[in-house]
Amino acid sequence: MATTAYRGATQATLPGYSLAQVYRLLRHAMDDALRAYDLTTPQWAALGCMAQNAGISGAELARVHRLTPQTMKTILHNLEQHEMIRREQHPTQGTVLCVFVTDEGHERMTEATQRVEAVQERMLSLLNAEERETLVELLERCMAGLEANGLVDTDDLTCI
Repeated sequence: MATTAYRGATQATLPGYSLAQVYRLLRHAMDDALRAYDLTTPQWAALGCMAQNAGISGAELARVHRLTPQTMKTILHNLEQHEMIRREQHPTQGTVLCVFVTDEGHERMTEATQRVEAVQERMLSLLNAEERETLVELLERCMAGLEANGLVDTDDLTCI
C-alpha cells in the first residue's frame, strides 16, 4: 500500500523504481566488464565472498546473496569448471562442502575487480566526494529500514 507521500505517484517518481533502474544498468555494465574473465556479476560477488570467508558452504553463500540453493549450486559449478574454486568436505560434517578460492580464482578476482571498480567510477562520475558519501549513507539507511521491518534477514558475514 502506498504511503501518503507517494499517493498518485507514477512509477518513474518512486525512489525504489529509480534504484531498480540504476541496478539494471549497473548489472548490465558489470556483466559486460566481467565477460572477459568468464564471470557474471553473481559469480564475481560469490567469488569475492568466498575469498573473504574461506571454507564457507554453498548454503551460507546462498543465504548471504539471497539466492536459492539451486542457483548458488549452479554458480559454484560454473566457477569450479573454470578452476576458480575447489570444494572439500567439511572436517566434521560430511554432507557439507566447504568452498575455497584457487590461485586462478584469486587472480581473476583481482583483475575482474579492477574492471568492476571502473564501472562503479563511471556510475559515480557525476557525483562529488560528498555526494558519494551521502549516497552510501542513504543506501545503508534504506537497507537498515528493510532489515528493521523484518523484510530482509541480516547476516554477519562480510562480502562484496
